[in-house]
Parts: sequence; structure tokens; C-alpha cells
Amino acid sequence: MLNALIIESLIQALSSTAFVVPAALGVQEGGFVVIGGLMGLAAETALALALLRRVRDITLFVPALMIWQFNLGKRLFPSDKARV
Repeated sequence: MLNALIIESLIQALSSTAFVVPAALGVQEGGFVVIGGLMGLAAETALALALLRRVRDITLFVPALMIWQFNLGKRLFPSDKARV
């Protein structure tokens, strides 16, 4: 449990310092491999954890962004029925 907390906090710090890289692509994965290796994880396991984290981000953020765009589109381009 303590190892997971250490890995997570270091990955968060690494992602925050790499803010110039869009979505920290590659930074997070490389960080997982390096930090996970230092904590005793195999490179394959660390990379799998990084990819699972990306899947989690996609499944949470993409639907929220789609709903946001849909609602914004309804406000910017109201249908003819709403104008009458």
C-alpha cells in the first residue's frame, strides 16, 4: 500500500512538471517504468499500470467532454422550435 502511494505521488509530480507535453503522453508511461522499476515492479507490470490509468482517464473524461460539447452546441445553435 505504501509503495502504491509513493508511486502515485511521484507520477503526479512528474506529470505536473511535464505540463508542456500535451496530456503528458509518454511522460507518465516512462515515469511508471522508471519509478516502478525502482520500487521493484517489472517493466511490463509498470507499463500495464500506466496503460490502465490511461484507459481510466479516457472512460471518465471522454463521455464528460461529449456531454459538455452537446450542451454547449444546444446553447450556441438553438433549434428553430426553441426560437418560436
